[in-house]
Amino acid sequence: MKNLKVVIFLLLLFLSNRLYPQSTQSAQGMQGTSFNSLNNEDEESNYVPGKNVDGFPFYVYYDALARNNHFVPSGLMGDWSDIIVNGIYQKNPKKGKYCIKLQYTVKEESQKGWVSISWQNPAFNWGGVKGGYNLFKAKKLYFYARGRFGGEKAEFLIGGIKGFFSDTVENKSTGLISLTTNWQLYELDLTDIDLTYISRGFCVMLSSSVNPEGCTIYLDEIFYTDTPLLHNEQHQTLSFTNSNRKIKKVAVMEFENTSRSKDLNYLSKVISEAVSTSLAKIKEITVMDIKSIDNNLKTLSLTIENFHSLNEDKVLGKIMGLDIIIRGSYVEVKNQILINIKLVDILTGSVIASDQKRGTTGKDLFLLLDKTSAYINEQIKELNESLKEK
Repeated sequence: MKNLKVVIFLLLLFLSNRLYPQSTQSAQGMQGTSFNSLNNEDEESNYVPGKNVDGFPFYVYYDALARNNHFVPSGLMGDWSDIIVNGIYQKNPKKGKYCIKLQYTVKEESQKGWVSISWQNPAFNWGGVKGGYNLFKAKKLYFYARGRFGGEKAEFLIGGIKGFFSDTVENKSTGLISLTTNWQLYELDLTDIDLTYISRGFCVMLSSSVNPEGCTIYLDEIFYTDTPLLHNEQHQTLSFTNSNRKIKKVAVMEFENTSRSKDLNYLSKVISEAVSTSLAKIKEITVMDIKSIDNNLKTLSLTIENFHSLNEDKVLGKIMGLDIIIRGSYVEVKNQILINIKLVDILTGSVIASDQKRGTTGKDLFLLLDKTSAYINEQIKELNESLKEK
């Protein structure tokens, strides 16, 4: 019986991709994309291009095999063999003919203690292909949920896909929600969340730590809207937390020589390489160098020279899946080198830390490089610590 359900689930995934054509354009398929198309002057449209939606409500799930389902429940993580996903469950749907049944069984051999199922576009997309939607006009996310016995605890998320085509929002989580046996409408406020590229429209996470005997939950009608629903139906308003955010991927750009002396041009690479080498010692940080960034940009017919301002840094960061971009400049003042440092947060596009370091060239240059690198490392570590506390 279980094997039959697996076959049915895979068949549904196949039919979903056949019935509702999704974009599977690769990076190579974006040849000729202009920088202007990536960097719209309108701040709300400053994004790696997501597919514009025709209107709202915009459904993650409407009903089984409905043509207005825009995402596919394909992304399994954690103890993925512990969950059975039934997208054609017919008993007691909230609306329509079907609802979604998620049956989570905690097994002795389970290693991670949790499982998640993500609704992606296209199916199995972890950022390797272009499939995001531009939902920047969406103001609310609604969904129905209930538990089999009541007291089941689940966590609901959106966004968070990292890759060549990254979602423009970090993992946004509701935290743990306790379900009842009755259908409950949940409302999530999307104000001030960058939804201009979303390839993971919805995600459910279940954990054995809060469901030690496993659990069964049901979902129905998951959708984004551009206006709040006008209804008399009782609903529960949820809010997202930022607890999942962490600085993981950083790019160090070449420092700009703003002095008149061309003899100091060599410092541009020397400073950036020193900073990169120092950052690479932080285990949880991945550092991208200029060469790898430039190679990836060439697949989009772009070069690093296309990105100069903070606004453009935000676009570059989204293209490359970055969390922080480090920029800087240096100038010679009275036989001293003054290095200006800026850390740009890709999520907001703003400078979150800046400082100046002074020193001389020659034998004291290494001391100056150490001071510059130490400051940047300290800021990254402090930022991650502050995010843990949120």
